[in-house]
Amino acid sequence: MKKSFRKKYSSELRLKIVKEFRYYTSEFLAKKYNINRSTIKSWIYNYRFGKLNQKPGPKKDSKDINYKEKYEILKKYISFQNRRSRRKK
Repeated sequence: MKKSFRKKYSSELRLKIVKEFRYYTSEFLAKKYNINRSTIKSWIYNYRFGKLNQKPGPKKDSKDINYKEKYEILKKYISFQNRRSRRKK
């Protein structure tokens, strides 16, 4: 059985291909460099959003709050509920 592996391309090559995209189609560049067209398309997409040569890492969720913050929020909420229930009596 054939093992599959991911090819690694230098950041210089990625940038060169993305800049050539101004003049050529992704299909032509894929044939010229023998790289999958979808790979080139993803480089172009990432380049447009400034993420072309960023190293992958853990994704940080903007909604992620550390446990201390969650605890403080919960304390405030419980305090609020207690004050609210006292007013109703």
